[in-house]
Amino acid sequence: MKIIKREKSNDGITIKFLQETEDGYVIETTYVNYRNKHIICYSTQVGCAIGCIMCYNGVNPSFKRSLNKDELILQCKNVYDEIEQDGKKVLFSAMGIGEPLLNYENVVNAINYMNNFYKGSKFALSTTGIKPKLILQLEEDLSEVRDFKLMISIHTVNNEKRAKLIKVNEKIGDILKFARKYSRKIEYNYVPMKGLNDSKEDILELVQVFEKMQKNEKIKINQYNIVEGSSVEKSENLSKIIEILEKASFEVEYYETDGIDINAACGQMRGVFSKKVVTY
Repeated sequence: MKIIKREKSNDGITIKFLQETEDGYVIETTYVNYRNKHIICYSTQVGCAIGCIMCYNGVNPSFKRSLNKDELILQCKNVYDEIEQDGKKVLFSAMGIGEPLLNYENVVNAINYMNNFYKGSKFALSTTGIKPKLILQLEEDLSEVRDFKLMISIHTVNNEKRAKLIKVNEKIGDILKFARKYSRKIEYNYVPMKGLNDSKEDILELVQVFEKMQKNEKIKINQYNIVEGSSVEKSENLSKIIEILEKASFEVEYYETDGIDINAACGQMRGVFSKKVVTY
């Protein structure tokens, strides 16, 4: 795994790295100099087989393979070595291209390795909740990782709607069956999309399903970032959505991703380029 190109955002906060595997695929890794920490958002697969309509790799499906443990570690090391060592902690976040739980063994082994190598770092993993039994397995297999946060992309609690937003998915009830037994930090990510999951009825249904939030849980509202080739539009109801959730006494965080101008924000990262067709 080697870096073949870097692209910096206009504000200088975000850098997108194109990294090439030994067999000629190119995946992206995003670095963000974010407030009180450095974030390395790394990819876990070459392409993605899930098919989320708010994601470039869902709109342009071309899954090839999972990245192995060494590729995951080297991908992160390549970026880490370019970070200014200013005392801020580093967050290694498995939120790039791919579904981490479909590459479970390699991802877990890589996180445990980096936890021992990069002392004092933070770790996070984002999943659609595929293979929900693995949620509890994560707690056991990453027990030595002191600062770890699990994020589950929900987007709707209506199973029929969810199947349209996330083509390969699990039912919300099955996900929550295991997530509610998970005792560490957990965030439920929700990306409001115009006319798809941002109505008052959608959010009230979310409130009803998550009525009994546990102390380790919170809901994170993420801005939708425009994806090339997708007809999805940003919601115009963000303030109303947050208002409904806060009135229901939910702990809510709103997050706008950095790096939109270089297509490095959530949902915009790309993979499965061969080195012959990279056009950056």
